[in-house]
Amino acid sequence: MSALQSTTQLDELANHNQSDSISIVMPTQQSGSQVQQNAILFKNLLSEVVVHFVSMGTSEHAAEERIAALREYQRDNNFWQHQSEGLALYFCDGQVSTLQLQHAPEPVVTIADHYFITPVAADSSKSKQNSVLTVTWEEAKLYDSVQGRFEPHDCKQFPVGIRDVVLPPDPEEQLQVRTRAGGGNGMDAGMFHGHGEGEQMIESDRKRFLAEVGRRLEDVFNRSLDNLIIIGTDEVIGHLKATTELSKAKTLTASPASMDQNQLSKRVEEFVSGEPDVGCADRIEHLGNAIAHGKGSKDLTEIIRAALEGRVSDLFINPHQRIWGCWNADTQTASIVEEQSNNGTSVELVNLAVVLSLRTGAQVVASVDSQLGQEPAAAIFRY
Repeated sequence: MSALQSTTQLDELANHNQSDSISIVMPTQQSGSQVQQNAILFKNLLSEVVVHFVSMGTSEHAAEERIAALREYQRDNNFWQHQSEGLALYFCDGQVSTLQLQHAPEPVVTIADHYFITPVAADSSKSKQNSVLTVTWEEAKLYDSVQGRFEPHDCKQFPVGIRDVVLPPDPEEQLQVRTRAGGGNGMDAGMFHGHGEGEQMIESDRKRFLAEVGRRLEDVFNRSLDNLIIIGTDEVIGHLKATTELSKAKTLTASPASMDQNQLSKRVEEFVSGEPDVGCADRIEHLGNAIAHGKGSKDLTEIIRAALEGRVSDLFINPHQRIWGCWNADTQTASIVEEQSNNGTSVELVNLAVVLSLRTGAQVVASVDSQLGQEPAAAIFRY
C-alpha cells in the first residue's frame, strides 16, 4: 500500500464504472496505542456495507461472503500498523485497491457504480512534485519528491562528485597532481606551487564543478526547472547561482552532508507545505472572472450537467463538504437529501462532479471555505 503514485491511478479510479463498487475512506492512526482503533473503525464501516446489501434483499450470510476479502484486512494487524493520515479502500469483484491519504478524511462508505474518490483527488491537487538538488563543494545529488515519496532521481547524470569533473578535492593532492602534470608550460614538473596559487586553483575547480552541475540539470530537465529546490549552505548556493542559470530556483539553506535521506525528505516536506500556492490563487481569480462572464458556475446541478457534456475544464471543490442527493439522468437535475441512504438511492454529488469531470480531462483543485464561500464546488467551463 502506498500513496497515489500518479494521475494515471486517479484517472483509472474515475473511469471505473460497475455496480456495487464499494468505497471506504477513513482517518487512520499512525502510532501508539491508538493504532488498534484503525481495525475497530474499519469493522464498523464494514457493518454499514453489510446493512446496505441486506437492505437490498441479500441475506446477511451472503453479504458477509461478498466482503470476505475485506474482513481479511480487518484482521490484519500488520496492515493497520503501517498507515498514514488516512486510508481509501476500493473493492469490486473480489479485487481490493488501497491508497494512503495525506490528510484525515471523515469516515465515508459508498456503494455505487462509481468510486468515492474526492479525498484522493484532493490529495492529488494538494501534492507538489518537486526535484531536489543537494549540493556541497564535493558532491551533488538529485532526488524526486512527490506524494510523500523521496527517492534518488533515476538518471546517469547524478550523483556527480568534484572528482568526476576536476582534480581530487584535497588541496595538497591537487597541487601534487597539477605539478606532476605540469612540465609543458615552461615550469619544472617537480615544482611546488605557493599557498595563494593553490587557493586560486581550488576556487577555479569549484566553479568548474558547479558549472557542470548546472549543465547536467539542464540536460536532465531540458531547461524546465520550475519545480527545483536546491539544498545547500548559503556559500555553496550563492556560488552555484552565480555560476549557472539557477538564479530563480527555490533554495533551502541546510547542510545536506549532515542529513540522511529521511531527514532531507522531512525538511523538504516542511519547506513545501509552507509555500503559498500561487498557482491556486491564480486559478481562483480566473474562476471569478469566468463566473462573471457566464463561463463558470457555483451551482452543483449546472456543474454536473456541464461535466456530463465534457465542458468542465477546472473543478474547484471543498473536500470536507458532503452533499448527498439523487441525480436524475432523464431531467438532468439533482435533488438534495439530508443524509446518506442505506439502500444506495443517494450519491455524494460533489464526488459525482469530480468523477464526471476527471473522465473528460478536467483539473480538480482542492479549495477552502474562504475561496468558495458556502458552496461545495465551483467550475470553469471550456465553452
